[in-house]
Amino acid sequence: MNKKLVFFGIFLILFIIAILIIHHIVAKEKTFTKIEYLITVPSDSLFSINTLDSFINTHCEKILNQKIDSVNRLKIQHSIEHFPYLKNVNVVYHGHTLTIKAEQEEAIARIFNSNDDSYLIAASGRLMPVNQYCPNRILIANGNINLPFDSTLYVCADSVLKKKTIPSQLFNLYSVWKLASYIYQDAFWRAQISQIFITDNNEIELVPTVGQHVVQFGKLDNKTHSDEVIHNKFQNLKSIYINGFSIRGWDRYQSINLKYGSEIPCQKR
Repeated sequence: MNKKLVFFGIFLILFIIAILIIHHIVAKEKTFTKIEYLITVPSDSLFSINTLDSFINTHCEKILNQKIDSVNRLKIQHSIEHFPYLKNVNVVYHGHTLTIKAEQEEAIARIFNSNDDSYLIAASGRLMPVNQYCPNRILIANGNINLPFDSTLYVCADSVLKKKTIPSQLFNLYSVWKLASYIYQDAFWRAQISQIFITDNNEIELVPTVGQHVVQFGKLDNKTHSDEVIHNKFQNLKSIYINGFSIRGWDRYQSINLKYGSEIPCQKR
């Protein structure tokens, strides 16, 4: 009886080893026959799948009809991370299918620099090129912005404020990102503010969707870039819109000055 158990155990082990060997041999011959995209799109789509397909064909090694063991998925993932409209890229496979999982960046403003070149800025601070899928309704930023498009540039707190010296033009773009982020996250301001303008003195003006006035927001510097200061200014402005303009009318004033804290002078027409 014990000998039968021993023989059965040996046979079972050999059988498992044989299955693993066969699976390994078969797996080495398996090829990718399909590329699958699982892209999370938070708002308007910024690109087509054909555009992503073309990018992969140009910047990645050949995938379809290639043996699975010969395809470097990590290298493909790193290449796709340079596609300007995607973040959190992950490349996996199941069976004969290579699956690309990612999130689309959120476009929060469209920049027009001093040379009238245009590009998008994402919620992450990444700069993205404009294409035919650019959202029709998006916050516009222009004025004293000289920086050209740079696909490697991230204009956010980590990339800007931690630098010992900050070029004024980089800080201007950072200011746009900071304000655009706040406006984008609030449905009221997203509907109300249509444009951010940087003056020659590097001060910020906001142009509303409704009314003929201009909001003088002031500068964003190391003292005034905090979320609390920005929030308080917008709260003061909201109070004027709701409690003041709704009574006196939107066209009574030509400017609102938010530079002096809770004291908000308004210039009449």
